[in-house]
Amino acid sequence: MDVVDGATIDYRDPRYIWHVAIAQVEEFSVCPCSGAREPVKHHVIHDVLWASSADKAVCATLLRSFQALYSALECARDNHPRAAIREQLLLAVLVLNDALLPMPMEQYVNSLGSPGGTSA
Repeated sequence: MDVVDGATIDYRDPRYIWHVAIAQVEEFSVCPCSGAREPVKHHVIHDVLWASSADKAVCATLLRSFQALYSALECARDNHPRAAIREQLLLAVLVLNDALLPMPMEQYVNSLGSPGGTSA
């Protein structure tokens, strides 16, 4: 059980759509389950929850973007290639871009026409 924005949420609460955890990280922070209220190092699983009434396509798009962002964070650790950070951030942007465009990217680019004023 956890409290998010004042609401109690039980694991697998049917009011929400539960996805696979997008990250398991080690954090140094105050654990809500600890009575000591002192920061400690512990493992935290980051889940993504959606209201059962949410638009499933939008949820899937946001989930893919979140996963790319978490991958970028993972790539930012010591001894990881920095180009991988840029690749994951670009992927997150492209996922959102594809969701916002009114048509597939290739069709959108072709609709803009060539620089000379004629369509491709």
